[in-house]
Amino acid sequence: MQFVLLLVAIVAGLRFGLQHWGHTVGAIGLAIVGIWILYRAAVASARYYGSLLVSIAHLVKRRDCWTVAALQTQFSEAARESPRG
Repeated sequence: MQFVLLLVAIVAGLRFGLQHWGHTVGAIGLAIVGIWILYRAAVASARYYGSLLVSIAHLVKRRDCWTVAALQTQFSEAARESPRG
């Protein structure tokens, strides 16, 4: 989204140029304010959901460890039961 705001500000600056100086400054200022707001929203979102994502990663890791342990147990039991010839 920041890229879009920056691109629109550049296009507006090139379009209005020096003939409409107020519009050029307004477009660039609006883009800067918009980028700042989007940055603050991204930081707030990362702070809020960051701990949740870490918790999910730990749960997935624990689940995968249990799955690997269960498969190893099944494999070792199957190896003991199979006749070797």
